Amino acid sequence: MFLGSSETVGALATLFEVIDQKWKLYQALQPGRHTLAEALPTRPRRPLMQSFSSSTAAEQAVLATRSGATRTASEDGLLERVFQEFTDVLKLRCVVLDAEFQLLHTFGDVSTLLKVPAGRSTLEIFKLLPRPLSAALRAALGRVAKEHREILYEGIEVAPDESTVRMHVRPLDIGPDRNRAYVIFFESGPKPLAGGIADRFAVDDSLALRLSQLEHELQYTKENLQATIEELETSNEELQATNEELLALNEELQSTNEELQSVNEELQTVNAEYQ
Repeated sequence: MFLGSSETVGALATLFEVIDQKWKLYQALQPGRHTLAEALPTRPRRPLMQSFSSSTAAEQAVLATRSGATRTASEDGLLERVFQEFTDVLKLRCVVLDAEFQLLHTFGDVSTLLKVPAGRSTLEIFKLLPRPLSAALRAALGRVAKEHREILYEGIEVAPDESTVRMHVRPLDIGPDRNRAYVIFFESGPKPLAGGIADRFAVDDSLALRLSQLEHELQYTKENLQATIEELETSNEELQATNEELLALNEELQSTNEELQSVNEELQTVNAEYQ
């Protein structure tokens, strides 16, 4: 084999014998034809799945994040299913509310409690519950905000021919921002709710709470009305002062008009004398 001045056998030196180093003449040590793939040195190849796997730390982090997100979504679905099974086995009915008392989630069969009202759709819990439960829940949430503890009510009469309902309201602070949420459990029958001593709910409690709320609203309205009256009185005084200034200006204009009329008469007299 003859090579040019800039060529070398490189990694194939073991396959040839040097005949003339100066003129780069080589002779093959093994006769016959060889393919380039057989002659060139090779390195082990990675399996197909490995060749497409992450080879950098960034790619591994991305794949780990994706798999973690998949696992999290799967775990959330599993937990929700487990919670649903618990409520079904224990015959519990539960709703979750946000800080604005909007319905977020339900557990158990709450179809007999929640009714969608006619008209504009809403998730406000007070409009979805029957009136007695809505009044009891409003009273319980008011006490939760005031006393900062969970409230249990029993003896809530939803309908005359039905058993009374017990209600357990628990406040929750979710996440690092301590976002407020509420979990409300409903149960019917003789067995009391676990977690504390229940208060006997009376309609008078709700009426008293509602009356207190109305008194606060009335006081707020009175204060706003008083502030509006004071603003109107101030505006009236300013208008009165402006009216007096306009009257004074009108008098000055009348005086100026009289002076101009007098000057006009004098000019007419002088004009008559010259004629």
